[in-house]
Amino acid sequence: MKHLIFLPFESNYIVPNRVFVTLENANILAEKGDDVTLVYCDGKPIDLCWINLCHDRKMCKFCKCFRKNIFTGLSKQVKTAPVSSFFKKKIQDYNQLTFDYNSNEDIKKLRYNHVDIGYAALSSYISPTRNLYPLMDQEFRSFFDELLKSTVIATDIVNEALDLFQPDDVGIFNSRFTVSKCVFDTCIHRNIDVIVYETTGNVVNGRQLTYFKNSAAQDVKYNTDLLFKMWNNSPLSDEEKIKTGSQFFINRRGAIPAGDKVYIGAQKEGLLPENWDKNKHNIVIFNSSEDEYVSLGEEFDHNLFATQYQGIKTIFEHHKNDKDYHFYLRIHPNLKNIKYNYHKKLYDLEKISDNITIIPGDSPISTYSLMDAAEKVIVFGSTMGYEAVYWGKPVISLNLCEYSLLDICYSPTTLEELDSLIKADLQPKDKMPAIQLAYYKMNRERPDFKHYEYVISHHSLLGRHFDIYKWKTEGHWFAKNICVLLQIIGGAYRQKKYPRPRKEDPNAVL
Repeated sequence: MKHLIFLPFESNYIVPNRVFVTLENANILAEKGDDVTLVYCDGKPIDLCWINLCHDRKMCKFCKCFRKNIFTGLSKQVKTAPVSSFFKKKIQDYNQLTFDYNSNEDIKKLRYNHVDIGYAALSSYISPTRNLYPLMDQEFRSFFDELLKSTVIATDIVNEALDLFQPDDVGIFNSRFTVSKCVFDTCIHRNIDVIVYETTGNVVNGRQLTYFKNSAAQDVKYNTDLLFKMWNNSPLSDEEKIKTGSQFFINRRGAIPAGDKVYIGAQKEGLLPENWDKNKHNIVIFNSSEDEYVSLGEEFDHNLFATQYQGIKTIFEHHKNDKDYHFYLRIHPNLKNIKYNYHKKLYDLEKISDNITIIPGDSPISTYSLMDAAEKVIVFGSTMGYEAVYWGKPVISLNLCEYSLLDICYSPTTLEELDSLIKADLQPKDKMPAIQLAYYKMNRERPDFKHYEYVISHHSLLGRHFDIYKWKTEGHWFAKNICVLLQIIGGAYRQKKYPRPRKEDPNAVL
């Protein structure tokens, strides 16, 4: 078979995990004897890289040095091709591009040559800044227009490469950022199979490879089909699978990593709010990091409420006079350092009524003690949704999420239905699908890394927090250390010289 693989067009030393995953898959295909061509950015098409939008030559040098060293582990059977060989248009053609937008919704509608460039650029901006509602002043527009332009350029390059190579399929890491959505959307439009590369598995046992054929990695139905396929095709007995899936929930509750960060390490087991009254109908709401969902794609934009803030506020206002009920909002720990209003304004909601308690993300109050003591739980797509199902709680889910098709939660489609569920004597739903989802996350039936296994270490220096991705596979000692050094020096240089605009729109409607 003939494979065309795109190494994400970005400063590789800034986000090396994408490089490790992409090169690993290039080597895997080459070992099979297939024809593999890897397309990479050589820094020549101006403004291509979404991280180096100013086309700083020093950043390009950092990237080239990183690429040279990381490529020492690349199979000699893998052919490489620089993007400059597909860059046909004149620079001034792109400099004349203009984009019309005044809101996130306007941005999401922006398309170019069948690619959702608006979603791609918005996702690439929100992911590192966590700013859901940027102030669209001149500073932001100057930055964001260049981000959109880089996606347009990348789209044209992808089409040129596809025309030239005529591959049987295309490989790319992820499918939602500027560096990959152009590849994904273009292949879908042209009916070319596209394989999306991701890593999965829990971090205790090490990272593994997973694949999504002609599907975004976040697609709910695709993942649901995958988890049932993995469950049904597993060589393990049902008892063994249930044990593995159950371990996910035990690990999470015990502050043991299970595919995500540990958020409860500073919490005190058994601690409940001082005003907890077991004689009342106590309903606990677990919100989620909304910035992780806001630009995933149109599929995730059609929930009962446009925003989590709107949903929580509506619930509180509708039940402010129901004094037999008390609502506890447990703010997700991942929001504790977020200074934007979609987090800060949640604390103002406590003023609506005295039957509302807001629990900060950094509070020592125990998440699991809240869950245990609650009559029912309301979630916006967080892991606590299916965790609460496993521990025998009725759960109301208000956002599309990875477990939406498992029928483990009550999912109202109208406000009237939501109010009815809040008042109803709900019974917990069958927890077996939650166990199957956990098994999907915990099992070891996916391919392991062989050539580009890596680990992540967390560091702090002069008040700056950063992660280092270390190439772990045997050999290449000199190249590995150069790659680490480039991450430290190059990353600090980029952050200092080219910060992203982070001002929030104070008039944004949450």
